[in-house]
Amino acid sequence: MEFEQEFTAFRLTVLQELSGLRQEVRELRLALQGQPTPVAPPSTAPWREVFRGLPASLEKRLEPLLASDPPADPRLRARWLLEISENVEDFLRYEGDEWHESAPFLERLLELEAKCGLERLTPQEGDTIDNQLHLILQSVPNSDRRDQIARCARPGFVYAGEMLRRAEVVVYL
Repeated sequence: MEFEQEFTAFRLTVLQELSGLRQEVRELRLALQGQPTPVAPPSTAPWREVFRGLPASLEKRLEPLLASDPPADPRLRARWLLEISENVEDFLRYEGDEWHESAPFLERLLELEAKCGLERLTPQEGDTIDNQLHLILQSVPNSDRRDQIARCARPGFVYAGEMLRRAEVVVYL
């Protein structure tokens, strides 16, 4: 299973790089012929479909990240997507009450994360605390459930075995 995911991610990266090289060759040919280079509309990239129909304030928040294509390097692309996910989480936490299409968007975002090899780490209540995986934000008194997670405040993210962000949790003490 892991090999299939790595192969799919590698294949996607190679295809994206080939597509970029083809576009560069087209642009060079046109430049050598003295013709202007056509600019593709930003919505033509398939990954952009995930980000359609966003509320204006979230779109403005994500604008710097979505202004260009995702990085070609898979690790950098995972970090880019993590930054987008963090912005979406913050938006939903503070401004997302009136965004009725948030559930379908989150499904598309989770699919994109999985395609990029980004894994969410969402500990459940009762899980044992692990300082390498969890960042303790707060503690709640309960001596019977000491060192167990009370709730996950924010998921963590892992890419190819590398911890990009620890899960932020509330624990029982």
